[in-house]
Amino acid sequence: MGGNKDLEKVEEILKTLDSLTQQVCEEEISEMLKKVAKREYGEKWRENIPEVLRAEIMAFDFMEDYQNSKTGWGTYFGPMFVLPNKEKRAVEVPSIQDITPSIINYWEKRANKSRHPILKARYADLVWDFSEKVKGVKPSYTMAVIAIESIIEIAEKDLHKYQINVITKLRRALSLALSLNDKELISKVKDTIIAYENKVAEDDKPGLWGFSFDLLLKNKNVQLTPEEKDRIIQDLEERLDRFSKSPNYDFWAAENAAIRLADYYNTINKKEDVKRVILTYGEVLKTGVSIQPSAQVAIVWLTKLYRTYLHYNLKDEANEVSIEIRKLGAKANSELKTIEASVTIPTEKIEKFINALIDGDLKTALLRI
Repeated sequence: MGGNKDLEKVEEILKTLDSLTQQVCEEEISEMLKKVAKREYGEKWRENIPEVLRAEIMAFDFMEDYQNSKTGWGTYFGPMFVLPNKEKRAVEVPSIQDITPSIINYWEKRANKSRHPILKARYADLVWDFSEKVKGVKPSYTMAVIAIESIIEIAEKDLHKYQINVITKLRRALSLALSLNDKELISKVKDTIIAYENKVAEDDKPGLWGFSFDLLLKNKNVQLTPEEKDRIIQDLEERLDRFSKSPNYDFWAAENAAIRLADYYNTINKKEDVKRVILTYGEVLKTGVSIQPSAQVAIVWLTKLYRTYLHYNLKDEANEVSIEIRKLGAKANSELKTIEASVTIPTEKIEKFINALIDGDLKTALLRI
């Protein structure tokens, strides 16, 4: 995969990456590699770089947890973007078509040889994800184990630049551990998820809390102790209580806590607790509405609350909200403003358009219109 000099250059780059001490993300690693590629191989580096460097850049350009099923490949990883080329055909960057069996083999070697957990996790997971589609053979069990253990280390040592990305990785680690049916690894990932939420959770950042509930308590395949369940639920209860007493009226955050709690209480048939947490969320939202100057915005918020009440069978409360919505209707109409814009169309363009419509016999013209 390249001459000796090329391999030596790449080895130097990889040593630098392996010794990174600052928090970093995959995009930054890709940019570091591309910067070196441009310096060493010129402006047309994409055509001139050795396959090892191409494999390295590609590895960190793939998007993890790819959600677009229309352009995806049925894999966990997907292209960074999909753009039309000159022939208006979709071009994927990077593409699964660019992955060769030798690149898979190279990633596997790098997963075993690398020291930095972000590198190890990416290489190993790529091998696990693409081996069967590219090589037609199932990957080694050890690749999933390396990916899981590296993700645990990333979370424990705060190695990644973005906390929200670490949560995505922990979700992936749990999925891999469950697919292996490895009880010890499942338990390790579970403990890491709980510990990581305790470390990063901030009330005003809903994306950084609640994931222990989503990934663990809602997952029947994960065994939680009664104490762990109680702690996860208690954390959400305490957050909801703080939101209900906060002068900021953050009903989005209150909703995130309340909906999780309501769904949990529904599963264990605690209807009064369902009602309690949803009404608490409703009070936070209605307080926010009371200081909201725009009636149109207030109606949007209250409509959301109305649907939430109905979903949890709080019909009387939903009817009360619908009355408030009707009251705000007149005020919302008065807020509407007319916006005018004029466009000048040349007479010859209008005539050309009309002539194109009425060209031919009467029947053809009428069908065209």
